[in-house]
Amino acid sequence: MGEEAGKIYVRIRIGGNELELSGSYEEVATLVNTLMPYLVAKEASKEVSVGERVEEVVGGLPDVKIKSGEPLTQILTKFFSTDWGRKPRQLKEIINMLESYGVYYPKSSIAVSLKRLVQRGVIRRIRGKDKHYLYVSGNIQLGEGD
Repeated sequence: MGEEAGKIYVRIRIGGNELELSGSYEEVATLVNTLMPYLVAKEASKEVSVGERVEEVVGGLPDVKIKSGEPLTQILTKFFSTDWGRKPRQLKEIINMLESYGVYYPKSSIAVSLKRLVQRGVIRRIRGKDKHYLYVSGNIQLGEGD
């Protein structure tokens, strides 16, 4: 834990998960007190009732384990094989999700890995309404309105 110009930084590791927080003491303390029961229960594979705000912050991430030195395509395959991968995702969402797990790659490397997964049929690439590509699990059937 460090402190810089009234801002504190905290890194919490529970099992294979790591959480970094920064902000004022009050902000960080509130988040830690709110998230800690959820994180501990999650590591113990127990159900826990949490507030809507916690679900928005934590519940949106897939529950996967990443091993040191694991190839990017394998990591992406894990993410897209969860419920998280069932919703079409933009490249920037995928990058943010990887970074939340401490996995940092250049945008171009991630794009190439996604293209390879599309070619193998692991995921699908569709063009969104805003002309950006969206990536979704390969075993999802999209309807007319999607």
